[in-house]
Amino acid sequence: MSLTTNFLLLAVGLTALILGGHFLVRFTIQLSRLWGVKPLFLSVVILGMGTSAPEWFVTSVASFQESSGMALGNVIGSNIANILLILGLSGLFCRHPADRQVIRFDLPVFLLAIVILWFCSLNGILTRLESGFFLILFTAYIALLFKQRKPENTSESQDLKSLPTPLQKGKKSYLFYLGGLALGFCGLFVGSILTIDSAAELGKIFGLSEKFIGLFVLSVGTSLPELAVSFQAIFKKQEEMALGNIVGSNIFNSLFILGSAGLIRPVVVSSGFLQTDYPFLIAVSLLLFVSLLLFKSLPKILAGSFLILYFSYLFLSARLFF
Repeated sequence: MSLTTNFLLLAVGLTALILGGHFLVRFTIQLSRLWGVKPLFLSVVILGMGTSAPEWFVTSVASFQESSGMALGNVIGSNIANILLILGLSGLFCRHPADRQVIRFDLPVFLLAIVILWFCSLNGILTRLESGFFLILFTAYIALLFKQRKPENTSESQDLKSLPTPLQKGKKSYLFYLGGLALGFCGLFVGSILTIDSAAELGKIFGLSEKFIGLFVLSVGTSLPELAVSFQAIFKKQEEMALGNIVGSNIFNSLFILGSAGLIRPVVVSSGFLQTDYPFLIAVSLLLFVSLLLFKSLPKILAGSFLILYFSYLFLSARLFF
């Protein structure tokens, strides 16, 4: 396809992402009101896993095609892009107030996951046994998360009651809101496919390497659903959902996506990932955790620093690839 066609497909894909994000946030809020659970819970479980569907699709295909560099690069690059690029951009408009559950449970789980992932990668390969262990950890995380789905105190219950009230609470209402979620996911899926395909083609046109496409073109492209959902959550004044979506997505990426990809075919880990990309991901994850622990939010100056860090990482890595 020509350069113009790829740019047009990119524009259509981005539009579908925006609309899909709008529907997802809107109907997730309504369902949290119907079910009497915290919006944060649904943002971590439904939005976090749902917006990671493109990463799962791309990583699985790469694993089937024996492209370990692209599979692993997509997951690590997506996690880095979610923290530095997505939280950095959205953090310029919102401080991302952190719920106690995110600080005490979700972020520590993510940090533990990437440290275990790095440790298992030291021998240069992620085996099927280790991949199965990641899936067990993910199942345990989801089980523990379900125990925390209800509001913990009266103030949280009042916040839940302040959400927009659904029109009705019958069977038709549930089907309507679940249908809205499905429509939102379809928008994200179609938008992601169009965006990823056109971006990958543009990368090939400009002569980028496979690892570069995996780490940056595909990882940024597959992180676009998180960006769309985060900005929609901020627009609807549900800032905690934006942070929950990012943390949930990163946990899903690290445990479920790499776990399932490793079961398909053991993932070969190059020395470049061990020496540069893994340590950088751990460092920025710790920086986010410390910020939320100290300030209970993400200061705007740190959000701006995240963007500088990301583009510096992009620039330095690009120089290594050429």
